[in-house]
Amino acid sequence: MKKKQTEPKQTVAPVAVDDSGGGLKDKLPDTKNVKASYRRLERVSVTHIYKFVIMRWKRLTRVREHLAGWLVIVLLLLVSVVVQGVLTENTVMSTAGVSGGVYSEGVVGEVHNLNPIFAESDTEKALSRLMYRGLFTYDPYGSLQLDILERYTISADSKSYEFTLGNILRWSDGREIVTDDVIFTIDSIKNSALASPYRKSFSKITVEKIDNKKFTVRTSLPTNTLFDLLIIGILPKHQLADIGTLNIRGFYDQQPAVVSGPYQYVGQTAASETNSTITFSVNDNYRRAKPHIPLIKIHTFADSSHLKQAIASGDINAAAGLSRDDAAEIPKYSSLKLIQETLRDGVMALFNTHSLDLSQRRALRLAVDREAVLDMVAVDGVRPQALDAPTFGEFDTGQPNRSVEEAERILDAAGWNKSQDGVRVNSAGKKFEISFVVASGTSYAGVAEILSKNWRDIGIAVNLNYVDVKQLQASYMVPRSYDVLLTQLKFGAYDDSSAYWHSSGANPVGTNYSNYSSSMADLAINAAQVAKTEEERNARYEEFLQQWVSDAPAVALYSPMFYYAANKGINTLAGGLIIDASWRFSELTNWTVLSQSVFRTI
Repeated sequence: MKKKQTEPKQTVAPVAVDDSGGGLKDKLPDTKNVKASYRRLERVSVTHIYKFVIMRWKRLTRVREHLAGWLVIVLLLLVSVVVQGVLTENTVMSTAGVSGGVYSEGVVGEVHNLNPIFAESDTEKALSRLMYRGLFTYDPYGSLQLDILERYTISADSKSYEFTLGNILRWSDGREIVTDDVIFTIDSIKNSALASPYRKSFSKITVEKIDNKKFTVRTSLPTNTLFDLLIIGILPKHQLADIGTLNIRGFYDQQPAVVSGPYQYVGQTAASETNSTITFSVNDNYRRAKPHIPLIKIHTFADSSHLKQAIASGDINAAAGLSRDDAAEIPKYSSLKLIQETLRDGVMALFNTHSLDLSQRRALRLAVDREAVLDMVAVDGVRPQALDAPTFGEFDTGQPNRSVEEAERILDAAGWNKSQDGVRVNSAGKKFEISFVVASGTSYAGVAEILSKNWRDIGIAVNLNYVDVKQLQASYMVPRSYDVLLTQLKFGAYDDSSAYWHSSGANPVGTNYSNYSSSMADLAINAAQVAKTEEERNARYEEFLQQWVSDAPAVALYSPMFYYAANKGINTLAGGLIIDASWRFSELTNWTVLSQSVFRTI
C-alpha cells in the first residue's frame, strides 16, 4: 500500500481569505481606542510642560543674573578673539612691494636723445643713466661713489689720475667693459664733428691706456670738476666703432643697444609731435641688484597742465616735473600723493654789475621780502628751503636780512631822491629804472611780482618783461640784456656755484650772468677748487662768500622743489634731497608698483 505523500512547508504565510463576507470597515482600528490614545498623549504632554517648564520658571528667574553674566562673558570672549585676530594680523602682516607691473611716468618736453654724450635735458640724462653707467655716480644723498671703477689714485700735483676698472659690471652682450670703451667715449665727446654739448668741458682731458683695465687721465681741471664730468655714461666701442661717426647720435633706433645699466631701450612710439612713449625693459645681464619693475614707459607731454590731467585720469601712474601751480592741485585727488624733493639748485635774482652800481645793488637786495617769496611758492603748506648765499652748503657768511629803511638810506646817500611821483631820480634828473627779465611759462611769475613791488615801494621804476624760454638764452642771457635776471642756478653735488661768479665766465659764452668781476673772489674760488681737504675747501669758499656778500652781485632766494606725483599704491620716489631731476632714478632698482600682504620678519 502506498504511503500518503505529505505537503511541503510554506515559507510565507498564506493570505487569509475571509469567507464570512465582511468588508473594509471591519478592518479599520476602533475609533474609541484612537480617541482614548490621543487623550492619554495630551495628558502626558500637559503634565511634562507643567512639571519641567511652568514649575521651573521661577528657578530660571532666580538664576537670571548668573545667566546674564555668563552671556556677557561669552560675548566679551568673542569680541576679544576678533580684536586679537585683527591686531595679530596687523602685527605679523604688512603690505610689501613685489616684482612685476609697469611704471608709467609722464614728463614735460620732448626727448631727443638717449645717448649719454648728447643728452642735455634732465629727462634725457635720467633715461641715459638707466642704460649706461659712468666711471663715477652719486648716491641718493649726493655723495660721490665709484661706479664701473674699482679704484683710483691721484698724483701729488692733482693733475694725473690712474683709474682701474672693476669686473662686476659687463655689457649686456656679456663682454667686459674695458679701457678702450672709456677712450672711445671721451674721444667721441671731443670730436668736433659730433658736436657733443660736453665737448668744451672735456677739452682739457687726455686719456692714456695702460692695459685693458687700467688707464691714466691727465688734466688741469680741479679734482671735483673732473670727477663730476666722469659720471657721464661710457659707450661700448665694440658696437659703435664701425657704424660711422654720424650714426653714433641715434644708433639705438637702428639696432638693439648694448648697455651696462639696469634697463635697455625697447623703442619709441609717437602719438603727436609733443606726445610720445619711450619703453624700456630690464637688462637680464645686469650684475647688480635686479629691478623689481620689468617694464618702464616714459610719456612726454607738451606742458605741465596736460601732464597733470594724465596723472589725475590714471593714464599714467607717476608725473615728474610738475609746475608749482599744477603740483598744488594734486592733494585734491584722494588716489594721488605729492612728493616735494629739494633740489641742489638756487633761485636767484642776478644783478648786472655793468649797469647797476654797488649802492644800487645793495639797496635792491635789502628791499626784497624773502619771507613773502617763500610763502608764495609754498605748496600744500611746505615752504622751500631759504638761501642766504649762492650755495646749498652751510657757511657762516650770508646776505643781510631785509631792511627797507637801510635800502632807502643807501639810495638817499647815493643821490637817488624820490620825485613827486615817488620814483627816484639823481641830480641829473635820470630815473632809477631797471629792466627785469623773467622766463615766461615758469613758476617764477609770482616771485617776480613780489620783487617788483618791493622795489617799486622804495621808489624804483621796474619794467618787468616775461620772455619766451626759447628766446631768453640767445636774446637776453648771452648779450646780458637786462638789469636784473630771475633764474635758477644749479649748484651740483658739491654745493658749488663758483662757475657763475668767476670773472673768466663774464663773457657771452660764459655762465657769469651778473658780469661779476672780483680778483679777491677769483683767488678764493681758485684756491677752493684745488683744495685737498674738505676743511681747506670750506675755508676758501668762506672767503669767496664774504667778498660776494660785500659786492652784492645778486640776491639769493630759495632752493626750488622738484614736484613729483604718483598713485598712492606704488612705492617709488620718496621725499628728501636730490642733486637735480636727472638723478631721480638713482634708487629705481628698489622701486615697486605692485604690492601684497606678507608676514613681517623679526
